[in-house]
Amino acid sequence: MSNEFVDEEFLPNEYSLMGKNKEGTYLDPVESRHKLVVPQEVEWRRIADIVPKPAIFEDTINMDLIKYGRVSLPYLYCVLSSLATHYPAIFNKIILTKEYNPEGKYEVRLYVDGEFKTIVVDDYFPCIRGTNVYYFTRPANFEMWPILIEKAWAKVNGGYLNIVNCWPGDFFRALTGFTYDEYVHPAMDKETLFKELDEVFKNKGLAFGLTIEDPEVEAKGLFSLHSYVLEAVEKVEVEQDKFVHLVKIRDAEEEANWVGDYAPNSTAWTEAIKSKISPEKLNMKDYEYWMTLEDYFRLFIRTDVCHMLTDGFTSYFKFDKLDTPKVFDFSVEEDGLVAISLLEKNWHYHRELRNISHPTSLIVAEYDPSNKAIKAIYSKYECNEDLDLTKTLKKGFYLAWAFKTKDPNEQIAPEELIVRFESKVKVTVAPVGDDVNFGLVKNIICSYLKEVNKDKIKPDDFFYAVDNTFDKSGIGYQMVINPLKNVHQTWKVDASATHGYLILPQTDKTEFEVTIGYEDYEVIVGIQRYKYGTLCLNLGIDASVVRGSQDPPKVEPKPTFDEFYLKDNSTFKPVDQNPTFPSAELTKVDKYPTVNHWDLFLEKYKPTFPLIIDELGKLQPLTDEKFDLNIIERNGNLYIGEADYGIRYGRGAYIFANEGTTYIGYWDRGLQHPRGKVFDKNNKLVFEGEYRKGAREGKGVYNYEGGEVYDGMFVNGKREGKGVFTWRDGLKWEGGFKNDDLNGEGTFTDGKETFNATFKDGEIVEN
Repeated sequence: MSNEFVDEEFLPNEYSLMGKNKEGTYLDPVESRHKLVVPQEVEWRRIADIVPKPAIFEDTINMDLIKYGRVSLPYLYCVLSSLATHYPAIFNKIILTKEYNPEGKYEVRLYVDGEFKTIVVDDYFPCIRGTNVYYFTRPANFEMWPILIEKAWAKVNGGYLNIVNCWPGDFFRALTGFTYDEYVHPAMDKETLFKELDEVFKNKGLAFGLTIEDPEVEAKGLFSLHSYVLEAVEKVEVEQDKFVHLVKIRDAEEEANWVGDYAPNSTAWTEAIKSKISPEKLNMKDYEYWMTLEDYFRLFIRTDVCHMLTDGFTSYFKFDKLDTPKVFDFSVEEDGLVAISLLEKNWHYHRELRNISHPTSLIVAEYDPSNKAIKAIYSKYECNEDLDLTKTLKKGFYLAWAFKTKDPNEQIAPEELIVRFESKVKVTVAPVGDDVNFGLVKNIICSYLKEVNKDKIKPDDFFYAVDNTFDKSGIGYQMVINPLKNVHQTWKVDASATHGYLILPQTDKTEFEVTIGYEDYEVIVGIQRYKYGTLCLNLGIDASVVRGSQDPPKVEPKPTFDEFYLKDNSTFKPVDQNPTFPSAELTKVDKYPTVNHWDLFLEKYKPTFPLIIDELGKLQPLTDEKFDLNIIERNGNLYIGEADYGIRYGRGAYIFANEGTTYIGYWDRGLQHPRGKVFDKNNKLVFEGEYRKGAREGKGVYNYEGGEVYDGMFVNGKREGKGVFTWRDGLKWEGGFKNDDLNGEGTFTDGKETFNATFKDGEIVEN
C-alpha cells in the first residue's frame, strides 16, 4: 500500500525492539536485561497480515482477553486485566483511534511526564519469526487494543526491551493518570499493609503484588519475581478474639497452582470461616486463590496500591522556576481521598535521567484557620521518581509545601515542576507564593514540634530537637526553642560531617553562626539530595550567653503564617479544576461487533487449498477458547489453522511433505486429538476417526492403498479390539484384533458363506 504509515520515531527494527539509540547503544545499561529479548527470534508483521479482519474492540472487554507471549509481561497483563474487570470502558479513553485504519496509523493516550499525551504508533508488531504469534502481549480475541497500548508504552519507554520488567504501579499511572503507593514489605509491618489494602478496596482501587526470588515461592506453586493481582482482603474471626487475615490473589493468565493454606482444596478452610466471607468474595474462579497475610507478606516483596480517583476533581499547576519551594493553600470540603503529586520528566521516558537524583520533598500541614496552629502533618520524599502523597484527609484547611532540588553533581537540572491535586471530594487549591528563605517550612516544623512536645518544653529552659528526616519528608532539622525573655544564644554550627544533604537556605559554607533571640526559635534545615545521607550538625554554643542584655540581638524576622494562608478561602477561584473520570462511565460494559475470524481465514486461503478449507469449514469449535490463526511452515511441512503460542491447538490441517499425506481435524498441545481425517496426495480419504495424543485411538475407518478397509477400534495407532476388516474380494472378518493382527473369536463371511474362527496373534487356532 503506497500510503502505508510507518512511524519514523519508532521504526520496526532492532533499535525499537532492543531499546537502542541512533548510535546503537542500549538505553538501559543493565547488561543482564539485554538477553531477555532475542532479536533473531523476532520479525515485524503488519496487523492485516496477522488477522483477516482487524478490529480495535470486539464483543466485550474482559480479563480473559490477554495471554502471555514468548516474553511475558506479567505486570502489564495484571493491570490490563484488572482494569478490564472493574473499569472496562476506560480503554475507550486510552485508545483514541476507534476503528481499524488500513493505513496503519493509531493514537493512544498515555500519562507521560505529568500530562496526558497522544502517542502515535503504526501497526507493525513484533512476532515470533515464521508465525502470526505476537512476541509479547497476545490478544486472545484478535482485537488490537492490548497490542496498541503495549506498543505505545514501549515507544515512550524507548523500546520493547525497556518494558520487560516494570512496576505495575508505573503502568497503571501511565494508563489512568491516577496515583499509586508502593509498599516494600521489609520496610513496614504486615498489619499496616493489610490496613492500606482494606482501605484501597473500599475506595474501589486496585492492588498488585510482586513475589520474591526464592525456592519456597516455586515450591508453593507461584512464580518468582512475578506480578499478581490482589482481589480482596478479609479479616475473619476463627475463635473468640482470634483472627486470621486473608488475601485473595489472581494471576493474570496462568492457572492457579497455589498449594499453601487456603488454597482451593486446603484443609484450612472450615465451614465456619467460609460462612463469614461473602459468596462473591469466597468464590474462586480460574487463576484465583486465597492465602494468609503472613504467607503473602513473606513470599511477596512489594505491593503497589493504586488509587482510582474517579468522580472527583483535579487541579494542575506548572512551574519553571525551581530555586524556591512552592506553597499552596487548599481546603477540603468533606472527608475524602486526596492525592498530591510532584512531577517532572520521568527517567522511564528519558533514559538519560536514570540514576540522576532530583530530590523532591512534600509537606502537607493541616491548620486551624482561627489561630494558624498546626494540627497534623503528612509528608513524603522521593529521590529520582515521581512523588505521590495520597491520604484520606478530614474536612478542613491545609498548606502544601513542595520543593525539588538539583542533582547533587548538577549533571542535569530539572526543567520544570508539575504539581497536581486529585481528589474524590471537592478541593479548592490556590498557589500562594514561594517560601523564599525557607521560613515557612521552619515555622511548620517548629509549630508541629511545639504541639507534639508541649509537655516537654519548659518555660524556663531551652528546648532542643533533632531528626534526620522530618516525618519521612527527606527534610532533616536541628531546632532550638528559647522561651526566655532575657536570654539569647548564638550557635557556631559545624556541618562538615554532613553528607547527602543540602543546608537550607542553600549555602556552600560548612561553618556558620545562628543566633536565637528572646522568646524565639531557630531551625537549621537540610533536605536530602540522595536516597541515603546523613545530616550531622555539631553545635558549639558561644561562651558569651547574654542574660538581661539591654540591646536585643539582631535576628532575621520570621515569616508569619498570614503571609501564606488565604484570608478567605470561600472567595478563591479554582485553577484548572476539572472533574476526573466518572466511575459510572468507566464501569459500563460496552458491546462491540463480533467478527468471525475463522470464516474469514478460510475464505482467504480457499483458492490455494480448496479441499483442506472445505474440510476445515465442517469442523465446529470444541471450546470457547480463541486461538491464533496461522500458516506455519517447518521442515517442509505446512500447518494451516488454529494455534496457541505457535503450537497446534483447535482446528487445523497438517501437510506431511515426506509422506504426501494431510491430516485435517482437531489438535491439542501440538498432537492430533480427539478426532480427524487423513487424505493421501491424491486427496483420497485414508482414515477418519478418533485420536488420542497424536495416535489413532478409539473408533475409526482406515482405507488401505490396496482397497482393503478396516472399520473398528484402534489402540496406540494399531488395530485392537472389535472391528471389521474387508478384503478387496469382499471377504470380511468381524471379530477381535490385537497389535494389528486378527485375535480372538470372530466370523468370516464372503457374502455367501459364514463360519466362525479363533485367532491368536494372527494365527488361526480353531475353526
